[in-house]
Amino acid sequence: MQNLVAAINASIDPSALMQRIAEQMCLLTPKADGAAVSLLTPEDTFVVVSAHGLVESLLGLTLTREGTLQGRAIATGQAQVSMDPLADPDLTDQVRSIGASLGVGSLVVIPLMHHGTGIGALSLTAAEKGKFSDRDVAAMEATARFISALIGSHTELSSMLDDFLGDPHHEGRDLAAQFLASVLLPDMAREDALHKHVSDLLAEPSPLSAAYQPIVDLASEAVVGFEGLCRFPSDIEGSPAYWFEVARRLGRGVPLELAALSRVLVDAGHVPAHCFLAVNASPSAATDERLHEALLTVRTPVVLEITEHEPFPDGLADALKPLRDNGIRLAIDDAGAGYASFKQMLQLRPGIVKIDGSLTSGIDRDPAKRALVTAIVRLCAETGATTIAEAIERRDEQAMLTELGVGWGQGYLFGRPGDLRRASS
Repeated sequence: MQNLVAAINASIDPSALMQRIAEQMCLLTPKADGAAVSLLTPEDTFVVVSAHGLVESLLGLTLTREGTLQGRAIATGQAQVSMDPLADPDLTDQVRSIGASLGVGSLVVIPLMHHGTGIGALSLTAAEKGKFSDRDVAAMEATARFISALIGSHTELSSMLDDFLGDPHHEGRDLAAQFLASVLLPDMAREDALHKHVSDLLAEPSPLSAAYQPIVDLASEAVVGFEGLCRFPSDIEGSPAYWFEVARRLGRGVPLELAALSRVLVDAGHVPAHCFLAVNASPSAATDERLHEALLTVRTPVVLEITEHEPFPDGLADALKPLRDNGIRLAIDDAGAGYASFKQMLQLRPGIVKIDGSLTSGIDRDPAKRALVTAIVRLCAETGATTIAEAIERRDEQAMLTELGVGWGQGYLFGRPGDLRRASS
């Protein structure tokens, strides 16, 4: 929330607004070579708060109200024009000197009035004498009315924000910040809401739960292992895959993966002695020392499935060597989808390759899928890896995968994800 409040304040920062006004007036008034905004202070002086182009160096300059075009503009409520500032007897020596040093040939000063009160002046300059026509001045005056309203309302809103959002104990602060962000900074507001959801998922005690799906030998249908899957609270919309992707985009992917892993490992002791527990991790999380520490404390045989939804970094195999050396088998998840490739299989040399459900579904009726799965099976046979087919739902799919040489499988045909104690009993 602090970041959101800071961003709201920055988005309506009066000084930034003033600078944009000066810049845009120069761009939208072709004859102008410079523009400046000066505000009237309680001490009855003008301070140049933004300056662009020919008069850029005047930023911060203080001018008296008496004897200046700014003061006269406020007093009369009308535009003040000098077509030759260097020879204009109505200007002070200070103003003529500044004009000479900057090469100002023409000067127009428009009063800025808010609720009938003078708040400052808009000045436009040109290097050429007699540059601005009556029509130019009329256009400047029309624009200045909107500029006055914009500056006045912006200043009021900024003052209110300082008083309201600056108090962290105000009961309505968070709601007000969210409302303003949704109007002024919709993209950041959405991102802030996503950050909050991820923070809720990372809270203690953990709101996460786990489910376990059996992995079977396709020929005998004997259970050989379980894949641990993280489940999110029912009141959070979106699938786990969606929230893992959101967390990665927000730079919080690894912490969420580690939290999910911790929850899955809670029930590791209930895995039958002859079975393994498979857990998932992205390449980024798989190289994190905290993940290594968590896996190496588990007595149950573990298979670490490396997901293929982000590229494999160089040196991944070396980074995972300590796990392999300590008996943890490596698997490539979702082979045939995402960034999966034979090159990555050769790079990592996994003990297990999981064939993505997009290839399994309807494989008995699709020659192209059979050809790709056959290629994966042959590569695994050459490297000594076991294959697991995912998302098997029909007997015909099971029969075809078995015929193609796939060793293990999982899917609704053999069991849905559920409680590990019931699934292993």
